[in-house]
Amino acid sequence: MTFIPEFRRPEKPLGRFLLLFTQCFLLAAIAIVFMAAIRELYYWIMVVPAVPEKMIQTDDVWRMRFLGLRFDARTGAILAIIPLLASVFLSYFKGAWKPLTKFLTIWAGFAFFATAFLSVCNFHYIRTFHNAIDIFVFNFLHEEPHAVMTTVWQDYPIISNSLAVIAATILMTWLWGRIFAKLSQAKIWDALNTIKAIALIVVGVVAFVFLARGSLTSRYPLRRNNAQVSVIEEINDLVLNAPMALYYAAQDRKRSMKFEPASAEKGEKLMAQANIGSLTQKTPVNEKLAQMKPHVALFIMESMGFNMMSYDEPSKVDLMGSLREHFEKDYVFKRFTSADLHTIQSVAQLLFLSPVSQVSTSSIRNVTLPGTPFEVYKKAGYRTVFVTSGTTAWENMNEYLPRQYVDEVYDQTHLMDAFGLTSTSEWGVEDHYAFDFAADLVEKSDKPVFIVVLSTANHPPYHVPVNYTPKPITVPEVINRHYNHDDYAQSLLTIMQTYQSSADALGQTISRFKAMKGREKVIAATADHRMLGMRPVITDGPFKDVAVPFYVWASGNVKNAVDIHFDAKRVGSHKDIFPTLYALSLSEATYRTVGGRNLLAPVDDPDRAFGYNISLWMDDKGVYSLKGPIVFFPWADDKVDFMTDYKKMSKPDPKVKAKIEAYRPLDFWQLNERACGLKK
Repeated sequence: MTFIPEFRRPEKPLGRFLLLFTQCFLLAAIAIVFMAAIRELYYWIMVVPAVPEKMIQTDDVWRMRFLGLRFDARTGAILAIIPLLASVFLSYFKGAWKPLTKFLTIWAGFAFFATAFLSVCNFHYIRTFHNAIDIFVFNFLHEEPHAVMTTVWQDYPIISNSLAVIAATILMTWLWGRIFAKLSQAKIWDALNTIKAIALIVVGVVAFVFLARGSLTSRYPLRRNNAQVSVIEEINDLVLNAPMALYYAAQDRKRSMKFEPASAEKGEKLMAQANIGSLTQKTPVNEKLAQMKPHVALFIMESMGFNMMSYDEPSKVDLMGSLREHFEKDYVFKRFTSADLHTIQSVAQLLFLSPVSQVSTSSIRNVTLPGTPFEVYKKAGYRTVFVTSGTTAWENMNEYLPRQYVDEVYDQTHLMDAFGLTSTSEWGVEDHYAFDFAADLVEKSDKPVFIVVLSTANHPPYHVPVNYTPKPITVPEVINRHYNHDDYAQSLLTIMQTYQSSADALGQTISRFKAMKGREKVIAATADHRMLGMRPVITDGPFKDVAVPFYVWASGNVKNAVDIHFDAKRVGSHKDIFPTLYALSLSEATYRTVGGRNLLAPVDDPDRAFGYNISLWMDDKGVYSLKGPIVFFPWADDKVDFMTDYKKMSKPDPKVKAKIEAYRPLDFWQLNERACGLKK
């Protein structure tokens, strides 16, 4: 018995075509059943254990299944298009039968393998990043291959998952081949007269169109926005099957890489709808700041999110180390979020005002963008510096940063030379080397320095620094329940110790900066995104999962020169960091911002008093989830914490909703305007 038996060839051309047409439908049907089964499995594995039963609406689950099935039908039809076209053109020729059936068998195996492989990848993608495959997946093309492969090998069950993919592929291909062989033995293919054969072909074409569109009743085919069926993100993530999620991600990437002159009329409409005033702002005249020109340092910390830090407890779960004393004494905003959910997205938004993460590798990679923080400080007479413990080959930063007014760029190679290091980890050298290098540079500089330091150590695969002695950590049961550590080779204790060591190194560096003699200083720190691997606690609300700190310290003479008002309840996001730093360091400086404001201003700006993350919007009233239909969750209390009240979920105010909907298009508009100018 052969694995794929021989397929009998009908004598009539129409019979051969009908048989092959039927097999293409069979291919689609098997793929559809597999994707629907995977969705159901993932629902019971990922949604049911994580979401309280009382929050799961039965109607939402059935909509997930029904719409998911329609997306599966579209995917199945797409997989069948190429063999169907091959059958149309080749079924007439008797001599093409054997090569055509061999091609169909190979294609079926490929289609089933791709479906199974992507489904497994999507499972781990959702578990890690809390959303289905999206545009970020293409950023892996620009990462260090060794680092990516090492991370994947160490953090995920590659062998068991590979065996599962192979087994599923073999099973589906075997089933398809067996049914094909049985059908080919039937006499009906030669018994059908021409009229009946043509009628069946017409019915088949209509059915195929239905599958490909996902609908026959709508003017438009099934589209991505149809996939939003619930306010529960975990349910929405399962509606799209993995191939469709990848397809839409590719579309997003294609659109994001297209740049063109901006329409002034469109910009005016978006500005009016967003209600944030001008995109150009100016710091007040401050002669004292103009004379002192303090050093300015911003630390962007890998994965230092509050979704992990909120479990910090000094005596039992010390996640902060030396950073604790600074967080207790200085300005820290906790109702604060990163721009995005991944490093490059947040870095691009924060440093280049770009909602396009691949801006440094795109068609405008050679364009010097006006209004970046580096340009603002460069024009103010500062020495501009970028330091990372990783490699600047990442995302073409070694070439891109100098074009964006960065005087000096340092990465792991410079740190290895400076400290006599002979090896690196998968993502670079230990963070404290980058911090020490930055401190040395600032301490020895006669000119005012604006320096950005990007850390990398708190990233899988996790490594506790060789010479670091961890402070006591007792892994709490609550973290065991909410961390995907089953997918990680390292223990959860190692992961938390790595988190602690990175925070501790930052704390020691801040202490060193504070002790420096000479020029005044402004220090800030934030995280690029949340701690990866932490499952969102649904009952905590959507904010805690994306919350990151914004830490600020200014030396005494800076404080005396600037009117500062600290209100810990002020909400904000990455857009507010540089307006705050500009106000603490620059006099009469013009800068660009999309809704950013000085968080330490005496009086807050109500039109700009919001925080924005790709997944949510927040203001002093509460949080607006942007995954699925926009819904509003009020803050649970007046405390400075992360909790929102799910029981009081409601539709957003129409004015706020309009403002939210205009923000991201405006962000894209301003990038096109800066990169390509205005349409004439």
